[in-house]
Amino acid sequence: MDHKNSSSIIKNMDELLSKGNREGRRVALEILEHALKRVNAYNAVKNAIRLKDDELKIGEFRYDLSKLRNIYVLGAGKATFEIAKALEDILQDRIKRGVIIEKRGRREKLNRIKVFEAGHPIPDEAGMRGAIEVAKLAKEADEGDLVLVAVTGGCSALMPLPAEGLTLEDKRRVTDLLLRCGARIDEINTVRKHLSAIKGGRLALMIHPAEMVNLIVIDEVSGKPWGPTIPDTTTFKDAVEVLKKYNLWDTVPPAVRLHLEKAEPDTETPKPEEFEAIGVKSKTLILARNADACEAATEKAEKLGYRASILTTVLEGESNCLLYTSD
Repeated sequence: MDHKNSSSIIKNMDELLSKGNREGRRVALEILEHALKRVNAYNAVKNAIRLKDDELKIGEFRYDLSKLRNIYVLGAGKATFEIAKALEDILQDRIKRGVIIEKRGRREKLNRIKVFEAGHPIPDEAGMRGAIEVAKLAKEADEGDLVLVAVTGGCSALMPLPAEGLTLEDKRRVTDLLLRCGARIDEINTVRKHLSAIKGGRLALMIHPAEMVNLIVIDEVSGKPWGPTIPDTTTFKDAVEVLKKYNLWDTVPPAVRLHLEKAEPDTETPKPEEFEAIGVKSKTLILARNADACEAATEKAEKLGYRASILTTVLEGESNCLLYTSD
């Protein structure tokens, strides 16, 4: 491995190899580098999306750009910049406009896509400003437009848009409590979706009737597509049960309890049948998932002469009490 290669994902290779069992570390880092490159969002987009003349191929989906009005890019997450950068490199000025929200610290800009940097894992004002811009652009999209929606880990925290009657501080408080109590990520998201004006599939309704393709990196153990443009299968009742399960019901802000208790059926997150009923034109391409990294690590280890196997891809739990589930 060329430790000075600027294309390496692991940037402090020499430092990591400077002590201890250097040969063992070299092998481990070479395997890790290979696995990380396999699930790198920029690489995944470049491998999955092709443009030739007016034909845009996104995975198995094909679009005739001569028949499209506008292409927009929206998204949020800690690897969204890589997706947006790859899309700009491929589509260039065919992108009319875009808005993404990244974790603070990137300090890089794109040409046609506006980049907001926001707080993670606790949402902040910058994230809410970005979410407002995402929603605004989503509503601008119309029939004949194509919206590419980038979703990666951290999306929920980075794109906070409180539901009516709630404040950003309400969401910050609930997020902090959920992160501290040891709740699973799916439970945390169940609550967050029902405190949001944009999550749980609501962003897809804003984009409708434009076409959309979700470009998703899955870092959750469930391995299922997720994000603000995916229809929701959980309910307000489920959100209440999560808060009660972890003894947080009496601790969350009163406005949150009122919002969840008094919710009307027409304020529920959109379900798959609603997407179908109104004709939401949504397709999903999974760019990378946890299992891809495990498979890549196994392949590299075997090429280096080691016998390797994947024990599990669904290990999760609070750090003081990890739960093991065999797959």
